[in-house]
Amino acid sequence: MVTTKQLNQQELEKIFREQKLHVTAAVNAYLDIARQCADRVRILKKTPGFEKQVDKFEDLKQKFMWKALKTAMVEKEQHWRFIEDVDYFKDRLRQKYNDLDFVTDLDDLRALLEVTRLENIQQFIKDNVAIEQFI
Repeated sequence: MVTTKQLNQQELEKIFREQKLHVTAAVNAYLDIARQCADRVRILKKTPGFEKQVDKFEDLKQKFMWKALKTAMVEKEQHWRFIEDVDYFKDRLRQKYNDLDFVTDLDDLRALLEVTRLENIQQFIKDNVAIEQFI
């Protein structure tokens, strides 16, 4: 999601309150990455010669904050959560296609990709893999 608006934690919390969005496991996975990027920014700002790295991680932090917001909005709209309700979603796809290998609808494919991506991110976070390894 490309945007020129820079989000900070307070603005994001305000949007979540106003839009009645929920911090689900998927949203939290993206926010965890944003927090790790913010940590990298704080460390790199203290280290001379790493200005380009600071900008890179600041941009990544913004990207993942916006992904968290977009994910919360999509979950609200579709009435199921990407991680917590993954079994419901996959069962629905199996009923529709008989096999996940035969999913042909583009929206279903995008949702399946997002679910898989979030499962991987959640596992990387759980395993304490450095964010540079999966972004």
